[in-house]
Amino acid sequence: MITLGEQIAEAQRELALRRQCYPARVKSGKLDAGDAYYQLQTMEAIVRSLQRLDVEQRQLSLFGTGGGGGAGAVSGSWGCSSTSRPHEPWHHEERPHTGGCPSSQPE
Repeated sequence: MITLGEQIAEAQRELALRRQCYPARVKSGKLDAGDAYYQLQTMEAIVRSLQRLDVEQRQLSLFGTGGGGGAGAVSGSWGCSSTSRPHEPWHHEERPHTGGCPSSQPE
């Protein structure tokens, strides 16, 4: 189960990584400046939307109308129990970010 707080943290981490890496990728010609701007604006909007949702859910929980299902949590699969996670090909175990930009890896 991935909580809303975890989703916000991951989106913020991704935004920070893009802000760090995109200038060099644009300068090297690997990323169009317009695409970089659009992708940054989109990720910023995602972070703001998640944060707004978090505030709204916290406000609802103050009034006892949170819906009961663990507000802010998203199951790892479509309605399946979070205690039994199927092995989806896109699922990966949590691992720390090693730093650096993806562009610094050999392509």
